[in-house]
Amino acid sequence: MLKILERDKDRLSGRTPIDPGFPDESCAKIETWIHNGPCIGIKYPGTGKKAVTCSHPNNDPIMRLAADLDVHVYIHTWLKVGGTPRLPGGDNLPSESTPMDVAKLAERFPQVAIICRSLLAAIGNSASAPSASQKSADGIRRLRPHSGMVDYAMRELGADRLVWGGHGPSRSYATELARFGCRYFKS
Repeated sequence: MLKILERDKDRLSGRTPIDPGFPDESCAKIETWIHNGPCIGIKYPGTGKKAVTCSHPNNDPIMRLAADLDVHVYIHTWLKVGGTPRLPGGDNLPSESTPMDVAKLAERFPQVAIICRSLLAAIGNSASAPSASQKSADGIRRLRPHSGMVDYAMRELGADRLVWGGHGPSRSYATELARFGCRYFKS
């Protein structure tokens, strides 16, 4: 992977995945893959080995390092409906961060650019969604433009705070782009 990222850095960029359950190991990985390597950002996967979300204090050294290196942090969030009573986030696993966890983290580290995957699920459900942080953004790759979600995101966050991305070879970029092209791109 390292050889590919170094060789094709004009066409590829990478984020190094970390686990906030292991902050020291995560910081070492960030030093290796970002400070001394080819990656451009940090990725919090959807779940970790320990019951630690992105709002937990374990994240503070990771975020301080992100600030020092001036790199963005991509956090995959969930808001699964469940529990008793059934509530948004009530069915999340103990290590699955919610958009509200991202809001708490963004309040502590407003200088760090954060991309919150699945933020829009929370905007209508909580006043504490990351819309308060001017550095936070939403990953909108799977939204359906015809459903009105992109328009909603643009109204709530502003177009300059939306990020589109894809899943690489597992999904067709042509299909993903066509969803937006028909609605938003002018020739």
